[in-house]
Parts: sequence; structure tokens; C-alpha cells
Amino acid sequence: MDRFREKTCIVTGGARGIGAAIATKLGTEGCTVAIFDIDEQAGEYRQRELEKNGI
Repeated sequence: MDRFREKTCIVTGGARGIGAAIATKLGTEGCTVAIFDIDEQAGEYRQRELEKNGI
């Protein structure tokens, strides 16, 4: 689905839990996703995971 194609979303707390799920869902819907989290290592891990999935 490309419901959010050409849109950019900022997800705070996007490294884990609900934030990570939201970031993933938005990315699969065509959105460019920027995640922010206080836990830098978790954020870097989530970034790699999103990129593996083409997000």
C-alpha cells in the first residue's frame, strides 16, 4: 500500500514497543520515517531493521 507515499512521519520513541510498530507500519504504507528515541543504541538497531525491510 502507498497510502502515505511522498509523506514523512516523525515517530518519537520509535526504537521500541508501540513506537517501533508505528514506524514499521507507516513505512510499509509508503511513508518516509524518521525515528527518535532517548536510547541511541536501540534507535540504531531499529534503523537497521527498518532498512532491511526497505523502509
